[in-house]
Amino acid sequence: MKKLYTYLFGIIFVLNLPTLSLAQPADKEIPVMISAASSTVKCGEGVTLTAVTEKRGSSFEDAWSEAEKVGTQYDDNTGEYVSNAVFVANNAGVYNVKYLIKMRAGKCDTYFTATAIYTINVINPVTVIGAEIRNLSIKPVIRPDGSISVYSASGDIYALWSDGTSTSYGKTYFFLGSTETSKKVNISLNISNKIYNYQVIVTR
Repeated sequence: MKKLYTYLFGIIFVLNLPTLSLAQPADKEIPVMISAASSTVKCGEGVTLTAVTEKRGSSFEDAWSEAEKVGTQYDDNTGEYVSNAVFVANNAGVYNVKYLIKMRAGKCDTYFTATAIYTINVINPVTVIGAEIRNLSIKPVIRPDGSISVYSASGDIYALWSDGTSTSYGKTYFFLGSTETSKKVNISLNISNKIYNYQVIVTR
């Protein structure tokens, strides 16, 4: 019986030898740095990302997700792989751009892997949606006989933006007739070489 046990153990040991010899070491994790000109962009606006990884081994393969790869070059001066990709999104939201590079040491089974994620916030572009006259001042112009000729008015012009903010764009001056209680004032805004025309109603 003892010989049978010994025989069975020998068979199990021999059968396990290929498994033991074929076991591959786990990939070695190394750092990679991703940078971009900005982590916040507008819808439809592109931004270039750069991933820098110290070279290990003699060959590599890499990939980007959520971004279009431009190319990967080896920098002889720094001993690093530099990979570039362009990210563009047409819808607002938070996007996680992922980069992966895997390098192999010669013909052996030693691999070095680097993975990093860069988060980009995509926002809707801010647009001008209207104009407003603030700090309105209306004063009567008096004739020699004491009657009111017209009303002289002035105010500060503000451009109104889609994000709820406003920007000062100088002053406006106009007149109201002696019997007018309200008036439509034409406002013209020159923003980034584009003209926006609005009508603002003022009352006295």
